[in-house]
Amino acid sequence: MALQKKVNVDPALGVPGSQAAFLGEVITVHNYLSDGTATAGQFCWNGTFTGTDWEAGTPVGNVATGNGTGGGALAGLVVRLQTGVLPDGVAGELKYERGELVTVAIRGDFYVAATGAATVGQAVNVNTTTGAMTYGTAGSGEVATGWTVTTPAAAAGDLIVISNHG
Repeated sequence: MALQKKVNVDPALGVPGSQAAFLGEVITVHNYLSDGTATAGQFCWNGTFTGTDWEAGTPVGNVATGNGTGGGALAGLVVRLQTGVLPDGVAGELKYERGELVTVAIRGDFYVAATGAATVGQAVNVNTTTGAMTYGTAGSGEVATGWTVTTPAAAAGDLIVISNHG
């Protein structure tokens, strides 16, 4: 591992999956367990497992999966909680490990990493195969999330705010 060459002295504006407006979020009535693909700041679906127990794959409660290929319904946006357990991965991912508790938001204002250019007011859609967000009109293989872009993005990787107030 290389030595760190830069240090930021200002705190980050936000982190994907963190709330952008204090006490403005609405979360699901129940929590989910990650199947290992649920990532803070991205949308998740109701997932399913097959097998005889959790380690072999049977769900315990509700399962959050990072893509919709299993046919489950879109659950909401995966929230980043400071009390949650996120592994200290080399890539700095915000992915919840299999079996970890996941909080899912259905309303509110949250920071996310843009997947491309986005303008204020555009609808946020999500690709059911990859889980990647798109903006504007939902295309083939995408579902509308009910969320909209609140702050603009010039390019992929920009930190933006998306909102859903029902």
